[in-house]
Amino acid sequence: MSQTLTAVLMLLSLYDRAPTPAELSAAAPKDPAGVLLVVADAPGVPSWKRRRAIDALGAFPDERVRRRLVEMLVEDSEGSEAPRRLHRVVYALARGWGAGAWRDLKILSSHPDPRLRDTLTDAARRAGRR
Repeated sequence: MSQTLTAVLMLLSLYDRAPTPAELSAAAPKDPAGVLLVVADAPGVPSWKRRRAIDALGAFPDERVRRRLVEMLVEDSEGSEAPRRLHRVVYALARGWGAGAWRDLKILSSHPDPRLRDTLTDAARRAGRR
């Protein structure tokens, strides 16, 4: 395992808080989003660390990140057993792309899970769409 990946995993393991974008950028100066994408998809990483990586991706809004988050959104909304991840993806998209995330998030507006619809409403409110 690379030193960069190890450093990012240690930051994602913080007990009392989530790592800041500055801390993640310092740990992975060349490509913090790339390292977070690796962690988010790594089957050998505990699911709670993968979800924290997804949370952090919202702080690094580039097209590659948006594309992968939207892929996760579609994968999870079509019957995946990863509802916690889906909630995190919704918030990451809203955080990173603001009201512009609505074009991707609107596919969930008729989702059968009321908790997910609540998350969507909350994320949209936070992103500035009323």
